[in-house]
Amino acid sequence: MHALTLALLADDPLLQDGAEAALRHRPGVHVLPGGQTATADVVVMLVEQVTESVLTRMERIAADSPRPSPRILLVADAVSDVQFLRGIRFGLCGVLLRGHADFTDVLSAAEDCRRGRSPVPGPLVRALLTHVRSVQRDAGAPGVLDTRFRPRDLAIVELIGKGCRLADIAEQLGYSERTVKSAVASLCAQLGLRNRTHVVAHALRTGLI
Repeated sequence: MHALTLALLADDPLLQDGAEAALRHRPGVHVLPGGQTATADVVVMLVEQVTESVLTRMERIAADSPRPSPRILLVADAVSDVQFLRGIRFGLCGVLLRGHADFTDVLSAAEDCRRGRSPVPGPLVRALLTHVRSVQRDAGAPGVLDTRFRPRDLAIVELIGKGCRLADIAEQLGYSERTVKSAVASLCAQLGLRNRTHVVAHALRTGLI
């Protein structure tokens, strides 16, 4: 694997110079000059507070990135749940708390980000899980995996969407027609939907089929 290419962005000139000096000569690391973010493997943002301007800068990094989503590692004194969730939209993939991290930790976390892992403190992970669960409870949330659909349910709903009758679905999947009817009725009850047409519409809206 090629050298880890970093763009360093600090909110203080002294911190910027110190970070560049500490990381520039590490083996296997290339620090881009002038905060060039577009070609970086990971953009490392070093800030005291996560202000609105920090989040706006993340948004600009995302807009300038040639990738669908950049990899941003945020090193800050503190990060709130809301700031973390907003940052994810712009490519935030890792968070380190400054009081508990040195530059060796920063490099390790940046390498994790490059490899597709997400170094994040436990409280923020729990906040993300809570957010995902709350979104999943919204039956109309587009593109969100609804865990109430089991594999059998998805197969049934997909065939309904293709216009198959319940008897044909039962035959194709090897279930009794009563089992198919029961599965559809159960989904309607769980999702608060009126009939199988609405179940299919929900599955399409949420990207399940």
